[in-house]
Amino acid sequence: MSPISPTCIVPRCLHQVDDRGGNKGDGADGFLFVREKGKLFRRSSFGRTSRKARATISTGDFRFYALRHTGHTLSTRSGATLKDTMVRAGQSAEKAALIYQLSDRERQKVVAEGSDRMGRGARGNGPE
Repeated sequence: MSPISPTCIVPRCLHQVDDRGGNKGDGADGFLFVREKGKLFRRSSFGRTSRKARATISTGDFRFYALRHTGHTLSTRSGATLKDTMVRAGQSAEKAALIYQLSDRERQKVVAEGSDRMGRGARGNGPE
């Protein structure tokens, strides 16, 4: 099963594919990140090329794996199950999927408020 992309990013991704030469006439089946002349990255060349690109555009300490963390976190916050996030990221192990899910203070506050509402409802005490 192939994951479905959020509609807010599809036009930007397609533009990137067209602009960088990764499309090769395949429409939406092109590659988002390609090397010079539209060639695919190899594992050994991606790190070197991405470091050079980050230095060129001054992204600071940004790492591409941060996108994976963000994707997993946004997926779960939108209601995706663990299996949903695994499919989206192409992972077969729950441990790998859980590593990329992040929690922050804002999310912990939402969870605490929800637990509080449920606890008050179970005791028969309405919101105060």
